[in-house]
Amino acid sequence: MGYLEKNIDCIKENRPDLYDRVKEVLEKEKYNPEKFEVIDTKDGDKAVQINEAGKTIRLNSLYSPKKEAERWVKQYKFDNIDVSVLMFGLANGAFANAIMNKMKDDAILIIMEPDVSLFIFCLNNFDMTGIISSDRVELYIDRINDENFYFCLHKVINSIMIPNQIICFYPEMEKLYYDKAKEFERAIQEKYSFDMLVAYGLDDVYRKGIDNTLKNLKFVRNSNYITELIGKVPEDVPVIIVAAGPSLSKNVEELKKAEGKAFIIATDTAVKTLLKHDIHYDIIVSIDVKKRLSHLEDERCHTSPMFVGITSRNEFLEQNTGRKIWIITSGFMSKIYSKYGLKYPNWVQGGSVATDAFNIAKHLKSKRVIFVGQDLAYMGKQSHAGRGEVKKFVGKEIYTEDIYGGQVRTREDWRTFLYWFKTMIAELHGEMDVIDATEGGAKIEGSRIMTLNEAIDEYCTGNFDFKEILDSLKPTFDDEKYAIFKNDMKHMKIELFEMKKKAEEGIKTTESVIKSLKHKKRDMAKEKKAVKKIKKLNEFFPKQLVYSLLDDFIEMNIDGIMEVNSLSGDEQEDTIRAYELSKAAFESVIRAVEFTTPLLEAALETL
Repeated sequence: MGYLEKNIDCIKENRPDLYDRVKEVLEKEKYNPEKFEVIDTKDGDKAVQINEAGKTIRLNSLYSPKKEAERWVKQYKFDNIDVSVLMFGLANGAFANAIMNKMKDDAILIIMEPDVSLFIFCLNNFDMTGIISSDRVELYIDRINDENFYFCLHKVINSIMIPNQIICFYPEMEKLYYDKAKEFERAIQEKYSFDMLVAYGLDDVYRKGIDNTLKNLKFVRNSNYITELIGKVPEDVPVIIVAAGPSLSKNVEELKKAEGKAFIIATDTAVKTLLKHDIHYDIIVSIDVKKRLSHLEDERCHTSPMFVGITSRNEFLEQNTGRKIWIITSGFMSKIYSKYGLKYPNWVQGGSVATDAFNIAKHLKSKRVIFVGQDLAYMGKQSHAGRGEVKKFVGKEIYTEDIYGGQVRTREDWRTFLYWFKTMIAELHGEMDVIDATEGGAKIEGSRIMTLNEAIDEYCTGNFDFKEILDSLKPTFDDEKYAIFKNDMKHMKIELFEMKKKAEEGIKTTESVIKSLKHKKRDMAKEKKAVKKIKKLNEFFPKQLVYSLLDDFIEMNIDGIMEVNSLSGDEQEDTIRAYELSKAAFESVIRAVEFTTPLLEAALETL
């Protein structure tokens, strides 16, 4: 069996999501390996050489590719906790293998290969199975799945991992693929920007999220969830997403022509403007845990159906008598619903209600989305429709391309949303026609620019009645399932009691070992017993249903986690730090339990 067949079989077995697309590239010959060459090295190994424009560039040492990679990798420190490696360039895997040999078992290597032709060439000439089959490696390949790289960062990397993150480039490839290397760096920077955006006041957000979740549990009985709408909303019905950008004031009246001919989703911030102009919309989307109450204060919107999350602001759900459909959700709701064979789709968070509305359209398999009011930029000094001018710009000046090819002022958060839309549209590979009918604001890469009048005249030609769909849809939980659901919620009170008890045991265990270590009285038998105990306790917590509600709060509240994650190199000191981290985690569990228990008790009274 040759290298190609062996590598392809490995992809088929370990990365089925890549297999069909790699196979298509091979069958349709969507690659050109002519400039690549395999050359023999002095130590009997093989190297990759690139011959282009009269120049010769070697991607490996002529003497020993393996030793070269081993020397190169010494510049990076892999001893810290929660290390992740972001690597630009795979080629024949020599440097990736060197990293994998140094990484801890729990570390993650995310590789972006910028050239599909080089990838196919190396599949033909090198054994890549060690990398392909590794569950420690996330692999993204040019023109195969590279558009998913940004979303992988969100899935795999959390803010706690960032201080110990390693970003590296396969030697020479940063120069050879300069533009793609810059895009690689930009994706990482956008991920960091997103984390900074959501990190502000995160502790308060998690507390409010738990509070909202428990108060919103009572709405489960008469609600639905997004998966139940798949196939109910015809794919060819355009989805109009109405945001509250300043350009909404220009064309809001045009929306009257789309009533009953499109699925009109109003973001919560746009509702005021729509009601002011007597525009009918089909449903509101509201996700934020702490949104301003004034957005939905008009009583006319209190009977509207809503797309919401379990953490959405409780006051909005309390005042609303319309049907509630759960969309973006925590692991908590996914875990509950999965007990009844109900599966939520994967939700790629973008950070705004408009990105959530786009996710809705994506999961409904809509073929066309029309943006309205999606400026993501200032119009003069105005940030939103219906609001006055900002008195003073906050933050650094940031400009981006507008729909006319000029420059327009934007904000850091809006720029992050623009990047999210760009990458999400690219990921859809043309399966959805995205039209920007905002008639102003920033250019959304991948979208087509039209006026709203043109978009409605051309595409909103059929009839659509969302109320009819909702009226035919029974709530997710019947009486029997809801009774089981209530029992699960009641059992969480017992889980909280047990979690606190186990956490107290953990603190006692870690304190005992730390005390011995600090007095230079190391007892290996005692430590071995402690490690076994801590492992058992840590395995207990995630098995509890309520833990999926508390995990973010617990992680956020581990005192000194950033400092503890960075090891010093001194064995005894680092051992103490590791136990201190465990102790801090147990203490955080207790804080979470004490915060949540009275809220759960109050919520149970309403079920």
